[in-house]
Amino acid sequence: MFIHSESVIRVGHDSCVEQRPLIVACGVLIALVCLVGLCAAEPAADGAEPWPPGGVGLLDESIEASAVVSSKTAANGRAEWVAVDGPGFDRALRFTLARLPDKPWDTQVKWVATGAIAPQDVLLAGVWARVIEGENETQEGKFRIALQQSHAPFTPLMKADITVGKQWTFCPLPARVGPKPEHAYQAGALQVSFNVGMEKQTIELAAPVLMSYGKTVDLADMPQPVITYEGMEADAPWRAGAAARIERYRKGDLTVVIQGPDGKPVPGAAVSLEMTRHAFGFGTCLRPQEILDDEADDELFREHLLANFNTAVYEGEMKWVRMDRGSDADKQRLHERVSDSLDWLHEHGFEVRGHTMVWPGWGSGRWHYTPPRLKPVADAGDAETLAREVEQRIRHVGELYAGRVTEWDVINEAVRNHEVIDVVGRDAMIDWFKWARESDPYAELYYNENTILSGGAVDYKARQRAMDNIRFLIEGGAPIHGLGMQCHFGSTLVGMEKMKAILDEFAETGLRLTVTEFDVAIPDESVQAAFLRDFYTMAFSHPAMDAILMWGFWEKRHWKPEAAMFRADWSPKPMVDAYRGLLFDEWWTQESAETDTTGQTRFRGFHGDYTLTASLGDRKTTASTLIAPGKDHQRIVVTLPE
Repeated sequence: MFIHSESVIRVGHDSCVEQRPLIVACGVLIALVCLVGLCAAEPAADGAEPWPPGGVGLLDESIEASAVVSSKTAANGRAEWVAVDGPGFDRALRFTLARLPDKPWDTQVKWVATGAIAPQDVLLAGVWARVIEGENETQEGKFRIALQQSHAPFTPLMKADITVGKQWTFCPLPARVGPKPEHAYQAGALQVSFNVGMEKQTIELAAPVLMSYGKTVDLADMPQPVITYEGMEADAPWRAGAAARIERYRKGDLTVVIQGPDGKPVPGAAVSLEMTRHAFGFGTCLRPQEILDDEADDELFREHLLANFNTAVYEGEMKWVRMDRGSDADKQRLHERVSDSLDWLHEHGFEVRGHTMVWPGWGSGRWHYTPPRLKPVADAGDAETLAREVEQRIRHVGELYAGRVTEWDVINEAVRNHEVIDVVGRDAMIDWFKWARESDPYAELYYNENTILSGGAVDYKARQRAMDNIRFLIEGGAPIHGLGMQCHFGSTLVGMEKMKAILDEFAETGLRLTVTEFDVAIPDESVQAAFLRDFYTMAFSHPAMDAILMWGFWEKRHWKPEAAMFRADWSPKPMVDAYRGLLFDEWWTQESAETDTTGQTRFRGFHGDYTLTASLGDRKTTASTLIAPGKDHQRIVVTLPE
């Protein structure tokens, strides 16, 4: 039972980074938090640079001529200087990675310090960066800044992994040299390297800096990381509008009539109304073993699952690749595990989403989306055979779980993964929805996409392609009911007003909306909790939204452990208080009242299931009721026994 920004990360005034308690240190390092940055800041209006004044530049003024690009870059893609319209610069080094290098530094650019550096000097390395095309779930780019020896063994002074979005951002890395004489660097002995071989991506770097502030400033006076997003402020204007919408769209009125066995009203009766389950879906992904196995952590998983969620989705067990793997006996065992865990979920009142019928790309590495056995069929241009395989897949999984899932993601991530569609033709997407409806006439059918809110919602073109796909399906007569929005966030958090505008835009299609895969993989736990609170509030306030599902909640069973609500030892992170504070405090109804002379009383509560208790003296009765969405006013008559 269910008892239950655009991101702006500012440092100082003009630059920004994100902190992560992850650092590579050596004997020459004075401890400093590692900085993982996404900085959506531009120079101040007065033209000030995004770093403190007083530093001495340590890089050759001819940035292009002094740049040293790794000789291994050509094996992974290409590097080229291109014209850009940046904040204070017009040239950038663009890396286009067609394959993932063996090591991040196999694709890199570096610059060597031209001046000497003394013990305890404070340094600032940095670069302007943006991603043109990212292939990860958050659509962000990743690279590593390393301050290190310029010769073997390339011992690092400081290095940090950086996450960057599609807008030009300045990403700094401050450090302090060690105190001993041997910690000093002669001219040419220190380099700043930018390793971009961390993702298949197209990323641009521009206007690198390496500044020495000597001993004139304290490290604490250098730009300090503060992660934020638009609308984070306690008095942000969006909050009043969200609260009004929640009151209007997520609550209803219930009139309770208490009568005696003779049908006459009972005045003065005490009536309590206690919520037991939200009508809105609050869910998570999971796997069968967490439901069926008997290890201590599995039992704790189920306890936390029951205490916090009412909706579930399988992380991978219903995907085509997973169901296609192994022998017939392996496939049967997988089905039995899924079926048994479905029984448990249904017994405990969970609704279950089906994910996913078709993920129409091939994937790469260990992540395959369509069974690899079909790749030669596609490469041969055999559209007929490939189309037949897709039809068989849809009909098989739809019929297998018909009546046992409430929704199906029929198509997943077609904006970036469309190789199957390229072979069989775009009209096939309409057929896929029709076959899904024929195979399961009960489930609502969704198009699931990751290019809408993820990554700060800065990829307008990808968002428009998603809208084009939706309109194509609707206009083509596909029986589509909803849009699933994957919401995997790294450092680029979406602003609340922007989120509202995007939800409004997609709601105009007439489709129901669901946040299908939510997580926030940032190291600042306080901002992580604040963003969860605000994101859930905005989503819950929107009338077209039906549910929000996390993509995991426990560190040991999460694809991005830092994004989990509970740590490995099950201790709660600040996100837990934020989450439960919404669901079981702000959005939870527990009220008491007394009937009037007509035997009536009235409640206003959140949509959901309730237990109603009425009593007068020794007379007492209990009933189940609900406040259902879509009904302005509901009424229940309860008979109080003699």
